[in-house]
Amino acid sequence: MAISEAGAHILIFPYPAQGHMIPLLDLTHQLALRNLTITILVTPKNLHYLNPLLIKHPSIHPLVLPFPRTDSIPDGVENVRDLPSGGFLSMMTALFDLYHPMLNWFRKHPSPPVAIVSDIFLGWTNRLAAELNIPRYVFSPSGVLAMSIACNVWRDMPKRNDPTDENEVIKFSDIPNSPSHNRWKLSPMFRRHVEGDPQSEALKGFHMGNVVSRGFVFNSFTELERVYLDYMKKFLGHDQVWAVGPLLPSEEERVGRGGANQILAGEIKSWLDQFEDATVVYVCFGSQAVLTNKQMEMLALGLEKSGARFLWSSKEPTTGHMVGEYGMIPSGFEDRVAGRGLIVKGWAPQVAILSHPAVGAFLTHCGWNSVLEAIAAGVPMLTWPMGADQFANADLLDELEVGTRVCEGERRLPDPDNLARLITTSVSDEKEVRSGRAKVLSKAALGSTQKDGTSYRAPLVLPFPPTTLIPHGVENARDLPSGGFISMIAALVGLYDPIVNWFRNHPSPPVAIISDMFFSWTNRLAGELKISRYVFSPSGILALSVVWTSWRDMPKRNDPKDENEVIKFSNIPNCPSYPWWKLSPLFRSYVQGKSQSELFRASSLENVASRGIIFNSFTELEKIYLDYLKKFLGHDRVWTVGPLLPSEEERVERGGSNEILAKEIKSWLDQFENQTVVYVCFGSQAVLTNKQMEMLALGLEKSGVRFLWSYKEPTKGHTVGEYGMIPSGFEDRVSGRGLIVKEWAPQVAILSHPALGAFLTHCGWNSVLESIAAGVPMLTWPMGVDQFTNANLLEELRVGTKVCEGEKTVPDSDELSRLLASSVGDAKGVRIARAKVLSKAARDSTGNDGSSYRALDSIVDQLSKP
Repeated sequence: MAISEAGAHILIFPYPAQGHMIPLLDLTHQLALRNLTITILVTPKNLHYLNPLLIKHPSIHPLVLPFPRTDSIPDGVENVRDLPSGGFLSMMTALFDLYHPMLNWFRKHPSPPVAIVSDIFLGWTNRLAAELNIPRYVFSPSGVLAMSIACNVWRDMPKRNDPTDENEVIKFSDIPNSPSHNRWKLSPMFRRHVEGDPQSEALKGFHMGNVVSRGFVFNSFTELERVYLDYMKKFLGHDQVWAVGPLLPSEEERVGRGGANQILAGEIKSWLDQFEDATVVYVCFGSQAVLTNKQMEMLALGLEKSGARFLWSSKEPTTGHMVGEYGMIPSGFEDRVAGRGLIVKGWAPQVAILSHPAVGAFLTHCGWNSVLEAIAAGVPMLTWPMGADQFANADLLDELEVGTRVCEGERRLPDPDNLARLITTSVSDEKEVRSGRAKVLSKAALGSTQKDGTSYRAPLVLPFPPTTLIPHGVENARDLPSGGFISMIAALVGLYDPIVNWFRNHPSPPVAIISDMFFSWTNRLAGELKISRYVFSPSGILALSVVWTSWRDMPKRNDPKDENEVIKFSNIPNCPSYPWWKLSPLFRSYVQGKSQSELFRASSLENVASRGIIFNSFTELEKIYLDYLKKFLGHDRVWTVGPLLPSEEERVERGGSNEILAKEIKSWLDQFENQTVVYVCFGSQAVLTNKQMEMLALGLEKSGVRFLWSYKEPTKGHTVGEYGMIPSGFEDRVSGRGLIVKEWAPQVAILSHPALGAFLTHCGWNSVLESIAAGVPMLTWPMGVDQFTNANLLEELRVGTKVCEGEKTVPDSDELSRLLASSVGDAKGVRIARAKVLSKAARDSTGNDGSSYRALDSIVDQLSKP
């Protein structure tokens, strides 16, 4: 496939170090699965790392540039693993010489990449991207906490009070949990910084180049570092920060990860297979750290004294390590631990080892890849951080209660007795707390990369627009009084320019917008972007037909003061009619020529001009109104795709309900016979006045019926003491037959319970559909907006009985009592039978080849068209 035929073309540039390359190549695999065309830049001796990707993905292409000649790196070395631990700095400066070869390649390419994703140690690619007028995204193989500290250090350049005191503590008060570190634990590149020195200033510039990049991609996951992820967004001043990890190989790729061979992997597995679960300690300090002979001696002594089974992967010295002073296994040690200890001299298949059930603990240097791999495997850690980000990572493991410190520092010696004790404990019965925490984090890690997981989703999050219309910190209409919808609609128009900017900077922007009917301004935005916009209506078709006909025809009253004057809609099937006060408050408050009024009218009619409309309804419920709306709009791009309901296992969490409350409600309902309980709820917005609460309570009490009442408590804007108060003594008087829930309840689960026989509802469309799908007839108290038309529809369908109407109207408690009693008595027969018929129609509509199922296919087909 030619590059121009596939998805957007991007350049991936990994830093040639094992812990940096592997996760970025794992990310590249994930990006290729999402239809991107990718070029990966490597030097010749690193090309073999790409082989698995090149075989699997025809859309991935290598760009091989000669390694720059330099005196700081031995000839023939192109990867940090072949350098001593200080080699990172030499590699960073050497690779900067690829700037001009890359620039030339870009300028000669017939279809060059539209973005660069490069490692944190390649900060100079930010300047390259700017010269090419494309965005650069940083990939961080380190965690978010570690990167937060690094960014703070390079920005603030903290000074020592005593230039000779390496133990002086540096505090990072702005970062959540206020981490602090001795100076010797900070990045050696920072510690060696000399103000004014060209090389020092260049390195600082590279790091600050990361901060001003277009965005950050972390090999982490939200559930692990949420507070630090939120901090990083605040620090950077934007939301282009994504946690996409843990980036791990598939099960079949685990053996070859990092270069381990299959024969060795087979031998290791056979050795581990002989032991019981969680009884082996795995020891490894990554691809860079080489222990001194004295450290090797103390570690070996600790392992020997512990009596524990262990697998030790030991890195051998490389170029630059003084011969005879590093990496020597003590004489006779292997013989003394034969049978319970296995020593691997070189790189081992770490992910496969950690995933083996025999492994119960991991003694690690806390490199971020090792940390994530252990967390994903559910293995608690013994930590020996040695440098770079490892101290911050070890602190995070302490905070998460999955790590126990055994030593710290690149040249420190562990105490063999203490080490032996901690190793023994890590695989004994005393390990339970950390092992349990590790399993919890493992589940979160694996869940985060699944579809709909936090690392898979990568949502677009934009800051709420600054506004005086809404109290600071409020971003959801549920936290506003009932009139707050208008303020919310007006405030969100402030997202217009940020959305346009995001579209124009995106390498592969969406080809269509689906937005709520209250976001009619997105029609104009779609026009500016030359893409289609489809309206999603959470209201029913009859309700929206009335609203749009109102705005188009602008019916007037004969008497401007008569709120009860009836407005007829003769063009709509069944000629619905409503008193003036039941029409949309936005329409009723319209004043011709007034700018805000004209804006609202234009906004509503913008929906009419959209490409198409999607309704959470189903054809069998509103067929005549569906046909009318197609005629009204002049096209057939009107779809019913409902009822849109959660799966059975998702019902509890719908709307924010908690699992404990849901179980308590189910247990309460379980004690009653089928169809004998009335559910009372007026949605997420309506708050009753105290007088309405009193009359409703009186009606429930007089009726003698069993009931479950979920009610919304007052929010900001409600006069204190005038709303939402349960009458004194009411709960005691109805004890046993009445349950009152003072928060959001799991409505779909409640309506689906066989004990439910009726639903007293405000007739919000979601409530209507959920009740119809469950086969529960309704007692209706419409209060505003589309609820009056919904209530009329329910009467027309013979599944609804009006008990009251109006936002401030007080029901008659005797009449309410009578209707409540009959709703679950013998007189309910006709309505319950009709409800069951509609319930079956609702289920059929979303099944294979149902009307809503076919409509979804049609929508996807429409969206796929250019």
